[in-house]
Amino acid sequence: MEADHLRRDWSWLRFGGFPTFFNKSSAASAHSHNDRLWNSDPTCRPRSTPSRQLNDLLEASNIRLAGLASTDSLTGLANRRSFDEHLQREWARAGRIQKPLALIILDLDFFKQYNDQYGHIAGDECPKLVAKALQEGRRVTDLEARIGGEEFSLLLPDTEIERAVSIAETIRVRIESLQLPHAKSPMGLMTASFGAAAAKPCGTQTTEDLVSAADRALYEAKRQGRNRVVRGPTLGEDDVRKKFAVATV
Repeated sequence: MEADHLRRDWSWLRFGGFPTFFNKSSAASAHSHNDRLWNSDPTCRPRSTPSRQLNDLLEASNIRLAGLASTDSLTGLANRRSFDEHLQREWARAGRIQKPLALIILDLDFFKQYNDQYGHIAGDECPKLVAKALQEGRRVTDLEARIGGEEFSLLLPDTEIERAVSIAETIRVRIESLQLPHAKSPMGLMTASFGAAAAKPCGTQTTEDLVSAADRALYEAKRQGRNRVVRGPTLGEDDVRKKFAVATV
């Protein structure tokens, strides 16, 4: 009896200052009181240890480095590495759900001559403005990327070729509307040429086939005089040898 009495008298020490008998209900009540103290008084909480602080810093640093590794430092768009990774994922997804995946590739017309004429400051500012034109009106699922010095791409999941051509034409007009003087261009302004292609992945087709189709359409746009959109094929539907035609929108 004496031992039991001592246990009852001293059990309160284990529960944050409440003199109560050691049983399940009193334990729950004491824990609830301690939780309230924890939430209302930050001084009751244990301080972050140096190792925890170091882990937090390392985690934040890794997140920042991952962002830098996937982002073009000049424009803030995705870089080539990030574009390639997204393309592989969206290609696999399009194959699973049998939805079209469209790709637009654009190239700034006579950009080297623009750089030579106006200097590198203007040469840096121009891609930034083009990046903004690409991002205007974007969907959450779209990916805009800078894949070369003056070359950009736009990856469009669940998008038919006709819609991709319309989007490309809208962007072409936006870039032209920037009214950036370009004395070395026949147009007198900074313009861009576009190639658009799409795919419904099946069989032995690969992402390289889609990139190649859009790139050939871009080459055709340049051959026909630049500052235009050329529609390429939809792989899996059109004959890939089909002759490219200037898009009409």
